[in-house]
Amino acid sequence: MYLSNVPKLTSKRELVRVSGMRWPVETAIEECKGELGMDHYETRSWRGWRHRMTMTLVAHHFLVRLRLRLQKTPALTVTQVRELLTVMLPRREFDIYTALAMVQSYQRHDHIACLAHRKRTLKRLRQWRL
Repeated sequence: MYLSNVPKLTSKRELVRVSGMRWPVETAIEECKGELGMDHYETRSWRGWRHRMTMTLVAHHFLVRLRLRLQKTPALTVTQVRELLTVMLPRREFDIYTALAMVQSYQRHDHIACLAHRKRTLKRLRQWRL
């Protein structure tokens, strides 16, 4: 259930659309905190804090846009794009084959971790039922 202060003329469709925007915003903030250091600020002024938050969100926007541009590879995460840039940007020449090998390595690692997590969770659930 939601409580809102929108004008009476606002359609239910618009209310549903806006309420659905909560998940992408929360996901973006989580990624900014976990990957881009949004929560690692030491400022004492409003201006400094606002600058830090703005720069973090701009960096996140850049990584998401780059992830969408590299969509030929399956399901890149913001973490994978950040790590890819960290390795590839200092190089003088950009080698697409090295980049693709890195992406495949990240995704293989993530897949193995996902399978291990699922196995652990299923084992815990089976023990709980007994």
